[in-house]
Amino acid sequence: MSPELLLINLANYSWQLVALIAIGIAMPIVFRMREPRSHLLYLQLLLLAALLLPALQPWTQPIQMTRGVSHFTPPMNAAGAVAGTVWWIWQEYVLTLMAAGAGARLLWIALGLWRLSSYRENAQPIQLAGIAEARIATLTHAQVSQSNAVSSPVTFGYLRPVVLLPASIAGLSAEAQFAVVAHELLHVRRGDWLFALAEELIVTALWWHPAIWFLVARIRLIREQVIDRAVIQLTASPQPYVQALLTLAGSLPQPSLAPSFLRRRNLASRIQNLLTEVTMSRTRLIATYSLITALATATAWLSIATFPLQAAPQFDQGNSGVTGAEVVLRKSPVYPSLAKRKGIEGSVVVEATIAENGSVSDARVISGPLELRRAALEAVLQWQFKNGPTAQVTLNFSLLKDGGLPPKGKLAAIKITDGSPAVIDTLKARLAHLEGQPLNPIEISEIVRAVAPSLGISFNTDVATNDVTLTIGNPSESFAKSDGMRLRVGANVQQAKLVSKTVPGYPPLAKQARIQGTVRFNALIGPDGHVKNLRLESGHPLLIESAMVAVQQWVYQPTLLNGNPVEVVTSIDVEFTLNN
Repeated sequence: MSPELLLINLANYSWQLVALIAIGIAMPIVFRMREPRSHLLYLQLLLLAALLLPALQPWTQPIQMTRGVSHFTPPMNAAGAVAGTVWWIWQEYVLTLMAAGAGARLLWIALGLWRLSSYRENAQPIQLAGIAEARIATLTHAQVSQSNAVSSPVTFGYLRPVVLLPASIAGLSAEAQFAVVAHELLHVRRGDWLFALAEELIVTALWWHPAIWFLVARIRLIREQVIDRAVIQLTASPQPYVQALLTLAGSLPQPSLAPSFLRRRNLASRIQNLLTEVTMSRTRLIATYSLITALATATAWLSIATFPLQAAPQFDQGNSGVTGAEVVLRKSPVYPSLAKRKGIEGSVVVEATIAENGSVSDARVISGPLELRRAALEAVLQWQFKNGPTAQVTLNFSLLKDGGLPPKGKLAAIKITDGSPAVIDTLKARLAHLEGQPLNPIEISEIVRAVAPSLGISFNTDVATNDVTLTIGNPSESFAKSDGMRLRVGANVQQAKLVSKTVPGYPPLAKQARIQGTVRFNALIGPDGHVKNLRLESGHPLLIESAMVAVQQWVYQPTLLNGNPVEVVTSIDVEFTLNN
């Protein structure tokens, strides 16, 4: 998924979360749902639904009318070209910032876990009469110790849970001590530390979204209310427990990785909940939460329809290269890595048999390089057609030609000879800031590869002015069309067919100036193996003429397709190296 599409989806997902969480939290308040256990379960399911929202909804997959583009670009007109350029510059910074924020929070979690471990190691045994009673009452056993590093009770650990009590616990009454220890042991019994850790990881992944923070904070408050209610059921009166809450209200905040006995901002809500009678029948609970869930679901689907997530688009190249049927949907082939390494390019012709529903029921390769055939078949088998029982498809595979010694000089002009209007507008916007500047082939290559990896780039230098013209287009269309078959062949493959090679002479001025490097041409080889045309792509001006004179005399073994010689378009590199 491209950075543009990722940011668009993150923005849409953010609005979906806002709508879902807002209605999900507000509805229980509106209907006065005060029973903590059912409320906690509901909020946890709400958080789970928020996380699964991308997987629970259909992703739109638009069809882009382009030629060989495999990178999503948002629509852009001339008036938005400047804004599009700024967006392209800043989008990577935005994604980097989001990743850095998540990384910082992961580091914070690691430091928190280390701090909790040190608390455990430095804790001291404590003897309280209420500890044994609380263990019996809660049917839970865990290590209970005293720590001078904490100012209110803290519980953490799953396999070896520990409860750390502050020194101030000794100043509470026996009933209050029992209530405090029972509170912490109930956290252990429920395994709340795992929930707290999972919530921290969720907040880390979505740290940039305030609705997630709010929902997690709400879950933690309701969880404490659930424990509060359970503690009151174990004590004869709520007064000792309320006394403990008020006594420890001035304590410092504790690590959020451990369920804390008290967060001061929640004190009023917890005491009010303790003193409020909650009488709701199971029937009313089920009916009300069913209604709330229906409202939340409707809100979620409305937000999905308003802010849909988008999958990487399928790119329909029109009917160019397809005969016998109309293409409804096509998938661009994946360029085989082995073919890339070998520099193999060319066209693969596939005959497809079309089923009644428009899918491809069978396909076979008629012609094309062996290394590219499987990729072509895998792509065509995923196409959709109409208006025909069979179709013949021609898939072009071509590599960017951005190697060799780049030319020097100023980028004076940019010509884009191929691509859809959206691709052309995007390329113009992203390359605009480079026009008139010293040539930067690496940056140009990265921009073109990101927007349209199937398009080739070439540089033409005016020797007199040292101005460079950048041309972007389909490499297979570098020369005028011919009536016969023409293949694009990789430089390495064509080099192996060279039968007669004239070695270029080293230009005296270049030798005197100690100039060396590579001159690259885009060449059209005729059916007879002779060089029909050359187009300069890169190279030092002092080396170009000698290289061109030599290459025009080269002869290759004819390239055959189904036994017939065909024209070949290829790249030719001429190396100039000085002996020390």
